[in-house]
Amino acid sequence: MAVSANSAERADALMELGQVARRDEKWAVARDNFGAAAELFAELGSDYEFVKASYSIGYCQARLQQHDAAVPNLLIALERARELNDSQDIAYSAGPLGDCLEALSRYKESIEVYELAVSAYEDLGEKGPAGYGSLSLGDICLRLAEQAKAKAHFERAIAFFQEDADAFSAAFARERLAFALMEVGSGEQAVGVLSQALSVYEFLEAEERIADTHLRLGIAHLRTSRFIPAKKHLQVAIANFRKHNDFHRAALAEVQLVFAKLFGDPEERHGDDYTSLSRAIAYLEAAGDKAAVAEARSIEARYSMVKSRFEEAVHLWKRVLVEARESESLALVQTATTNLARCYLEIGAHANGRTLLKQVDPSHWGDNKAEKENYFGALALADSKPTEDAEEPAFRCGNAVQSWVEMMQLP
Repeated sequence: MAVSANSAERADALMELGQVARRDEKWAVARDNFGAAAELFAELGSDYEFVKASYSIGYCQARLQQHDAAVPNLLIALERARELNDSQDIAYSAGPLGDCLEALSRYKESIEVYELAVSAYEDLGEKGPAGYGSLSLGDICLRLAEQAKAKAHFERAIAFFQEDADAFSAAFARERLAFALMEVGSGEQAVGVLSQALSVYEFLEAEERIADTHLRLGIAHLRTSRFIPAKKHLQVAIANFRKHNDFHRAALAEVQLVFAKLFGDPEERHGDDYTSLSRAIAYLEAAGDKAAVAEARSIEARYSMVKSRFEEAVHLWKRVLVEARESESLALVQTATTNLARCYLEIGAHANGRTLLKQVDPSHWGDNKAEKENYFGALALADSKPTEDAEEPAFRCGNAVQSWVEMMQLP
């Protein structure tokens, strides 16, 4: 029938072939059949059928990660669904369209589309998909450093999943909520939210999520300077990750454990802890995780500042800054720049410190309370220092410091 001379019959047959291939997850075959059908429907002027075929093409393209190609086809379907005020078609076309726009880093557009999807799913009484849409909205807001908005979306996701009696997904949404809470300075609340999630995972014996949640709980306790419970959670996480041969996350947890040990008792000698940190960094470097390497090195730099070893911290923050730029970790670039400026101010290189502070863009932190407090503290420190550099600054690299600043062309 697919080669019938009757164009309408041929188009219907091609749609059927596409549906068969789609059920078998043969996405390329399905896409091609839907594409051929769409051409015939366009020739016949069958607008309704053309829109259906366009949606099917876009869906297959999305599954094939052909996001650029999928967007216009899914847009055709969404626009028609909105014209007809058809909640089901709006939901089904907006969901994959939002995924594609997010994958293309078109975040503002994806937010608009996901919001349409969530509203449509809510109208249909499909609370589960509405919850996942809210999770996507929250994650995009985190990428945009809009942590307060992300918090609201994650709270909404939890409510949807609870209405759907989906305890696992609600617990996962709590993990994401806890991250947003830590960013806005609500570390104690984050601990409570994560403890709820952990109880659910333990009941369900979801081992992978249990390990991840122990890691997150360790980090949350660190944010509130509770180093003893932080160490306990991180040690459990490391053991679980290693048990399941997840060495990458074991290394990430090891880095946080070193943080807990260094800052939990800064007067102790930490030779073994530095060895652990070096091993973790070596693994993360071998794994190509540049962002994690930069974060790990920042712990040593922060500790040097706590110990008032500011010359040493200058060299460490320089390295962190280079690695943060290479990994395009924009927030860490700003953090490293701020702390490097503080170190220069402490050792008497006032001009270099002020130069760096002028290049910091606090907007990259969004609603992150701790980072903004650190930045404004650095500005206050700069205001308290003389205009001129110290006669005998502790850091004796002279013009080489300024040359390095110029060379990096910091944002």
